[in-house]
Amino acid sequence: MLHGNAAGVPSPLPETFRKWETARNSWKRAESVSEKKETFHVDWKREVLSRKHLGNISVPFKRVSGPGGASITMKIGFANGLHELVFVVYRNLISTILFCPFALVFERKDRPKLTFVVMMKIFVLSALGSTIHLNAYSYGLAYTSATVASALNCLTPSLTFLIAFLLRMEKVKITSPKGQAKVLGTLICIAGTLTVTFWRGGFQLKGLVDKPLINIYNPKGSHGHVKQNWVKGATLITASKVSWSLWLIFQGLVHKMYPAPFSMNIMISLFASLQSSILAVVFARDVNLWKLEWDVKLLAIVYSAI
Repeated sequence: MLHGNAAGVPSPLPETFRKWETARNSWKRAESVSEKKETFHVDWKREVLSRKHLGNISVPFKRVSGPGGASITMKIGFANGLHELVFVVYRNLISTILFCPFALVFERKDRPKLTFVVMMKIFVLSALGSTIHLNAYSYGLAYTSATVASALNCLTPSLTFLIAFLLRMEKVKITSPKGQAKVLGTLICIAGTLTVTFWRGGFQLKGLVDKPLINIYNPKGSHGHVKQNWVKGATLITASKVSWSLWLIFQGLVHKMYPAPFSMNIMISLFASLQSSILAVVFARDVNLWKLEWDVKLLAIVYSAI
């Protein structure tokens, strides 16, 4: 059917319809773009909150200011009178405060219901990943050095793999290259730990070497611990890594029950502060130990908390 009038002049209706169709398609595209933007915003928020991408975001910060920098500042703080329990309590309190804004912004609407069972599991996580780990690490660091403490950090992946294997959460096919690499890496890390712990010329294995493999003691310095505390310090740091490895394994299970990482970290830090405060009532009663000034002790606490 042709659109037109009696004089043969084309009717303007088809052109008008085409304009309306173009305008309608443009409006649909605009709505689609808006919806996509909104969907992208929601998906981005969920992805950022996921444990996998939180780990990817934190990798650069860990590389620049991770265990090595924290160990150095902690060692300096302890050498200048910072008590280990005081450090752990203040460190966790600062971490609790720092996580609060992120929880309010990202998890205000998506925070799952907190049950008593989940809270108790988070309480146990705080004991493993913060109270036991940080206290044992701090006391071990006071007996050794930042170099040794950083070297013993290599135990974490090996211990995590070994514990997960014993709990039947990790399967190893020894005939495959991947399985062989896991076993070989675990053995190398454990052998390195034993070397750092016991190979001290003229001390544990006297006569094997003429001088210590790692010599951190300055005879002219006023601070530092005697050599007899070397094994004690390395043992404490190793115990802290066992606790940390258990935390890495179990926190993934708790995260499935309570998928709110910021809120969970707030509770972990808060519970750890309370647990360490109970210990401090017995072992750090002196009020002067809790006084902070603008010095390296405050720097060590804030640096570790961040």
